[in-house]
Amino acid sequence: MEMSPLVTALVLGSALLHASWNAIIKSSRDVMLDTALVAAAAGILALPLIAYLPLPARASWPYLGASSAIHIAYFSTLVAAYRLGDLGHAYPLMRGTAPLLVALFGVALLDERPSAFLGLGFVLISTGILSIGLLQKGRAQRDATL
Repeated sequence: MEMSPLVTALVLGSALLHASWNAIIKSSRDVMLDTALVAAAAGILALPLIAYLPLPARASWPYLGASSAIHIAYFSTLVAAYRLGDLGHAYPLMRGTAPLLVALFGVALLDERPSAFLGLGFVLISTGILSIGLLQKGRAQRDATL
């Protein structure tokens, strides 16, 4: 399957924006405040879409609440990791553990069974990313990993 140039540009632009805001947050004096400002700015940019899109179905609200709680926990741990460790250490760990957790929760909670090839991919990618946290020395890096 081939991606169109527009889709490719959007994916690459998204990756650039994501890495950029993480670098900005890490280099700031008040990591928590800047994290909140980035999240608020994203919400403000998305606000005009309310006029064009219907509200989510009532049945999805518990999932929206759970997603909000997970994101608050994610941003809180991101702030802690950036305060304690280097960007090159914390960023790959924060980004790399999410697919692993999704796969594990999919197996545990949804009885999903990935193919052997997909499972091997998760293991190899997760091992590579998690090795960043496990192989670096020093208390700051250990605390950032935790």
